[in-house]
Amino acid sequence: MDIAPVVNSYYENFLELLAQLLSRAVTTKEQEAILKGLKDFQEKLRRLSSQNLRRLQLEISEKEAQGPTFCKHEGKTCAQNCTRGFIRAFVMSFGIKYLVAILPALLTGKVFKK
Repeated sequence: MDIAPVVNSYYENFLELLAQLLSRAVTTKEQEAILKGLKDFQEKLRRLSSQNLRRLQLEISEKEAQGPTFCKHEGKTCAQNCTRGFIRAFVMSFGIKYLVAILPALLTGKVFKK
């Protein structure tokens, strides 16, 4: 005996019973409010999506009109920006290393005794 059809029928009956209970538990005013909220949300999503698509299309057309741009750094070349970033990272890492090394001595007061 195959049990799968029996389980499927029980599952379908369960879902149908659950739907009936929910429809009886919620009044028509509540149903209307829920449906209105869902429709408003759907309309807002559609409107925002169409506005975003138009905005993105305008941005793309403006960028195409400007021509190709390779460097995103204002007033500096890529090499200058890269060097500046390396120096900042080096100074920060050196400062943090020095702070971590001297912090225990500062906390215990041994730095000022020497």
